[in-house]
Amino acid sequence: MFDDMSSPALFKVLDEVLEHPEQLYSIIKGSDELTAVIERFARSRFFTEFMEKGREFEQAITKLADEADPDFLSEIAQKAGTSADELAAYTHLSQVQVSLLPAG
Repeated sequence: MFDDMSSPALFKVLDEVLEHPEQLYSIIKGSDELTAVIERFARSRFFTEFMEKGREFEQAITKLADEADPDFLSEIAQKAGTSADELAAYTHLSQVQVSLLPAG
């Protein structure tokens, strides 16, 4: 897989993404070479193990939040500058998608 990373075509795609991040999806879909690299990476053992660890972490945090674990809520409340009781009253969401791109 990493042999693919030296491809000039991949760097061309990266340059396009850096210039037009709002068009990321269409740029990637328009590059057959990049799509092939992404597909190989997605099937790799590293990616599979990495994603599994992420799911395990998500499940552990969700369980602590859903059960209103007092130690967990206290630590999160302290970092958020609020009370554990207020935090416990919030609706718990999961799989929230966040965009870091500027609006417009």
